[in-house]
Amino acid sequence: MTTNDNIDLIELCYAAVNEVEEYQVLIEMLSQKIGADAGDIVLENAAEGSCRTLGSLGFDPAFLESYDTEYLGSNTWFGELEKLAPNKSHTDEVFSEKLRKSAYFNEWVRPQGLDHSIGAVLESQNGYNGWIGFSRSTGGSRFSDKEVALLDKVVPHLKRSVALLKRLNINHEDTNVLSVAVDGLALPIIVLDNRGCVVEMNAKADEFLSENSQLKISISGHILTRCGRTHAKIGAAIHKALTTLDEPDALPPAPVIVPGHRQEDACSLEAAHYHGSDGLSGVIVILRPMGKF
Repeated sequence: MTTNDNIDLIELCYAAVNEVEEYQVLIEMLSQKIGADAGDIVLENAAEGSCRTLGSLGFDPAFLESYDTEYLGSNTWFGELEKLAPNKSHTDEVFSEKLRKSAYFNEWVRPQGLDHSIGAVLESQNGYNGWIGFSRSTGGSRFSDKEVALLDKVVPHLKRSVALLKRLNINHEDTNVLSVAVDGLALPIIVLDNRGCVVEMNAKADEFLSENSQLKISISGHILTRCGRTHAKIGAAIHKALTTLDEPDALPPAPVIVPGHRQEDACSLEAAHYHGSDGLSGVIVILRPMGKF
């Protein structure tokens, strides 16, 4: 898998925050890359008895309907997965003996002709569970270390994507973004006026820009980057945010991945319009260094 393939998968993670259908594209692409026969990205709330599937393929629809009533909040596979090292993907080889004795495996997984699995925890707190998982048909081989490594490159970004999805209160029925909360975030933040010019930035942004070889502020006060393609994407994102200043329910632009010569230079750029209490309006730009995901 090439570096460009990795970037495409990572960009899909953030694009899905604004276009939820992209999670389905992501699960399909990853399934193809790692040779899986079934896979899904799921968020469940055991306390409310709700289960939201962001992307899924290869599972029997009848079994999907029975999951909520029989295994919501008591998924043995997820229960074992969350005991392992976080922020990484794991194969079921570590806990296969316990999994294969469970009702979940024998009454839900095996009847669908599925066997070996790989997955990662996206969320596990206060009754909220989230995961990405893949399975192979019975008789297939286990997932390899190479396939684990591939999924590991995506997991941190997918976790951040899901967290943003929840924070922006986006769902299938209502895709209105209520607000982008930036107060108190220890991240580089740049404030632009309604012409797209920098009027303020926090210390983190100043520090990040001074050390970054790709992003700069021009003499005229505009955000610049050395890469022409990325520069165009940043310009388009800021333009979209500026042109929706009078549309409070408009979705913010998809985050732009800004590659760097070094890993610490790479970041995700997010732009969203704002209206201040003093009547001023403009765009807030959040720079998320890749190491923060």
